[in-house]
Amino acid sequence: MNSSCTTTFTYWDSWQFQATFSHIIIMITLPINLFGGYCIIKKTPRNRRSARWYLLHLHAWTIISDLLIGGLVCPYMFFPVLVGISVGVFSWFSVPVWIQVFCAQVGLGGLAVAIVMLFENRHNTLVRGRFKIEAEWIRYTFYGINGVYALLFLLPVYFRIPDPEWAKPILLKVSIPVGVIVMPMIYCFYSIVWQQYNQMLNNIAIICISLHGMSSTITLIWLNPIYRHFTLSVLTCFKYDSNIRRSSVMTVSPATITQH
Repeated sequence: MNSSCTTTFTYWDSWQFQATFSHIIIMITLPINLFGGYCIIKKTPRNRRSARWYLLHLHAWTIISDLLIGGLVCPYMFFPVLVGISVGVFSWFSVPVWIQVFCAQVGLGGLAVAIVMLFENRHNTLVRGRFKIEAEWIRYTFYGINGVYALLFLLPVYFRIPDPEWAKPILLKVSIPVGVIVMPMIYCFYSIVWQQYNQMLNNIAIICISLHGMSSTITLIWLNPIYRHFTLSVLTCFKYDSNIRRSSVMTVSPATITQH
């Protein structure tokens, strides 16, 4: 198979570029992500408290995966071949590569499981029908199976010899950050299939993936009126009114929708 690669090697192709910018991004986004977690804990309306734990669970895994990909592991990949090295904090302390790979796997797997749990909770709350999981033991078994899969789906590698209104922001909170990951992954897929090597684009792809957490937090805050108003009040030093937008809160039941 024919392959092509860049003929020059600049700073933008180096691991120093990727590591430096990834660590800068982590330092900028971590306070934003922590603020998003505070909004979920303290500013979630009472009628939406049933989703708070699941939303916080997803947000926590988002932060963890960001810290792993952008700071602790920070993989420096050599697409189109599936080869890379770690240039993150773990490498400073000579943490074994297989442990770093496993940590990254757990972070991304935990994020995927948290997304599934959030949508199952919203489906269980809003939908009445034959496809709803009624029994608690079935639900926890379902969660457990997903969790075990997230931990073990790459196990063979280690043994190789060589409410509708509330649901919309949740859907966008997941889909917009996923879109941040999709474009770099499309490039990675293209690079592997067509054997195109460009180290600068490899670095940019990994850096873009590390922006996932910040985009998730900004989307969460901007699309939720309560969180958005509180954030604006913090930024503009206005007093936060907990009764704001009370007139826009919807009470959702299986049969009726009542406006207060």
